[in-house]
Amino acid sequence: MKYHSIIFDLDGTLWDATPATANGWNEALKVLGIQNRVTREDIRRVTGQPNEKCIEMLLPGMSKKYRNLYDLLASYESLGINSEGGELYEGVQTIIPLLASKFPLFIVSNCEDWYLDLFFKKYDLKNYFKDADCFGSSKKPKSVMIRQLVEKHKLKAPVYVGDTASDQQAANETDVDFIFCDYGFGTIENPSPSINSFQELTKLL
Repeated sequence: MKYHSIIFDLDGTLWDATPATANGWNEALKVLGIQNRVTREDIRRVTGQPNEKCIEMLLPGMSKKYRNLYDLLASYESLGINSEGGELYEGVQTIIPLLASKFPLFIVSNCEDWYLDLFFKKYDLKNYFKDADCFGSSKKPKSVMIRQLVEKHKLKAPVYVGDTASDQQAANETDVDFIFCDYGFGTIENPSPSINSFQELTKLL
């Protein structure tokens, strides 16, 4: 299996920041006087969707009642992640530099732009990636972001590494090969190829 470049999803693929996100959201809900609370499992269940869709799935109708809901959730989530951070999956910190010495690396995620910036800031990994795009910056679907990266950098034989069915669909829509991270947040039927840990990626590549 020969690839010339690697495009990564972020959440469920490189790190897990769901505890900090859930804590931040719950602080925001307290400030607004909303009784609802979210759990880490709730966040994991909707991760991979654009942020506004995640909010609507977990807090249906709340954005119409509380006009500042999006901004307040983002503000407290940012504080939470900046304070608590996210947990890199085992091997990411050492393997990303190794992969970057052999492949051009990229990130395409449905996260917000500030969220991607915090990821880079927390683990000082930005210099290992040639480029990145996210929904918060482009407001475009993953398939479009992937296609634009491929065209912009004239990528030959790229592969997208992600952990959800929507990641697989985005790769399929752009005729990019897909590697499924079985350790992440999502499930897909008959994933092939797949990896059970981030370390397995080096063997597969």
